[in-house]
Amino acid sequence: MGAYRTAVAQQAPPGQSVRTPSMADRIKATVYADNAFTLFVNGKLIAVDSIEFIPHNVIAVDILPAYPMTIAVLARDNADPTTGMEYANTQIGDGGFILKFGDGTVNNGLWNAKRFSHAPVDGDTRDPRTVNTLLPDDWFTVDFDDRDWPRAREYTEADIDLK
Repeated sequence: MGAYRTAVAQQAPPGQSVRTPSMADRIKATVYADNAFTLFVNGKLIAVDSIEFIPHNVIAVDILPAYPMTIAVLARDNADPTTGMEYANTQIGDGGFILKFGDGTVNNGLWNAKRFSHAPVDGDTRDPRTVNTLLPDDWFTVDFDDRDWPRAREYTEADIDLK
């Protein structure tokens, strides 16, 4: 399980003041998750993955962006919570995640990300162990300080061999 956060500093168009978005301002959020996610924007719950486990899935929702946006995502792999292994403990889970907004926002290596559950420790699949860290209660809020979180690791399509 890992959490991702970023602030999108896009402001109102030149000559316009910040305003409350209307239905005409909707943008599509497309979320690819291996295997599940919860999406928050500006501290508000926007979407919860609606599909129980399948190997990979894509969910699309419309959102009303209010800039600047603080985007927070909790991504979860379908791994055994004790071993970190998937598919009857036969392989290590990979937990991929991609978020694309219709305004051009895409998650990348500039986002902050932190693992809260990691396994198998040191890649040990013979005696797999899990390290769990408590997820802060307010991790998804606008005012949460994530400056000590490392940057997300970004993979290319070639790295992950998308099908």
